[in-house]
Amino acid sequence: MSRNKRHHINKDLVRDVKPKEKSIIVQAKTVGQKKYIIEIQNHIITFCTGPAGTGKTAISVGIGLQYILAQNSMYDKIVVMRPAKEACGEKIGFLPGDIEEKMGPWATPIMDNMLIWLEPSLIKRLFMEKKIEVIPLAYARGRSLNKSFIIVDEAQNCSPDQVLMALTRIGNDSRMVVNGDLQQTDVGDRANGLEDAIERLKDMKTVSIVNLTEEDIVRNPIIGEIIKKYEK
Repeated sequence: MSRNKRHHINKDLVRDVKPKEKSIIVQAKTVGQKKYIIEIQNHIITFCTGPAGTGKTAISVGIGLQYILAQNSMYDKIVVMRPAKEACGEKIGFLPGDIEEKMGPWATPIMDNMLIWLEPSLIKRLFMEKKIEVIPLAYARGRSLNKSFIIVDEAQNCSPDQVLMALTRIGNDSRMVVNGDLQQTDVGDRANGLEDAIERLKDMKTVSIVNLTEEDIVRNPIIGEIIKKYEK
């Protein structure tokens, strides 16, 4: 998705959202993305799986920002939780600096997705006003997140216990999106928390499961070609 493009959600889906300072409009570019948007709007918890480039994080971040910038918003803040699991074996412990400096590169993907929708100055202000939190999953333990739009990102790198802990952070009047790519997990032979949760909760009426595919890749068509080559 281009940073400068305008994105649109069907107005019938967001009658309760009235932009206050910045109009964020999220547009589905594929059938799968359209379903993803609708399911987020209509369920307390939405699981979304799919390969890189399908908009799993970008769409959920865009909807969350739209909510917190709305007049009489039903949510006080966005909380993004990510497992502090280093991709491909790289160790965050060897990075220099204190915890904030260490977590800077780790939180960059979320910031990149926010920059699709808002200017840096507004994002910075929302952080300062504590309207946005991006935290390691472990830091959420013991919290009850009320009136929050919660995104659990990269959940394919969580254990079942970690996903259970994340799911039970949801407080009153909150909504949650849990996303990940089951083909890019770094948990090895251990049980995959995202896969486990989907299997356990698939029959709950308040829970939705969306599976995006290579046909939903919008970031760059070459990503789909690369994924197919690796699958072979």
